[in-house]
Amino acid sequence: MDNSREYYILYKPHPNTGYNDKETGKINQKIMNLLDSYESAKVINSGDINALYEHIDIAIFDNSAIAIDYLSYNKPMLMTDFFYKVKDRQNRPMIVHGAVMLSENNIDDLLNLIQKEIENDTLKENRERLKRYVLGDLDYQNGESTSLFISTIVELIEKRDSL
Repeated sequence: MDNSREYYILYKPHPNTGYNDKETGKINQKIMNLLDSYESAKVINSGDINALYEHIDIAIFDNSAIAIDYLSYNKPMLMTDFFYKVKDRQNRPMIVHGAVMLSENNIDDLLNLIQKEIENDTLKENRERLKRYVLGDLDYQNGESTSLFISTIVELIEKRDSL
């Protein structure tokens, strides 16, 4: 793979990153400082992360639930594998079946993994099945889920008022 391709990085850490683990907070700060020094990177500390999804080619998530929202964009994703750190965890969440997992075993090959997923999207079918299971078959980009939500609320209000 050709690693000479330049990427534009958007980094949006969770607002509570490092709250429970000071070492993670220090690492997060180092990442932000490093990215602030590059023209081809931006640290984003506020706003709705969902608004960024249409502008990116691939996302890297931790074990956060926001990866589920990303499913509606049908784009490749990678996920950091920290599930072993959760005490007494018996299994991993379903979302991992739609993402290439990053661990100590493959992190040195990150640029190749990113390029491979942008070009081939190896888990697209898994993500599509996951999306249907978790989010249904709604057209999220054209507001179908919002329209359905609003019409359901209106219907319930009308039903309540008629009672």
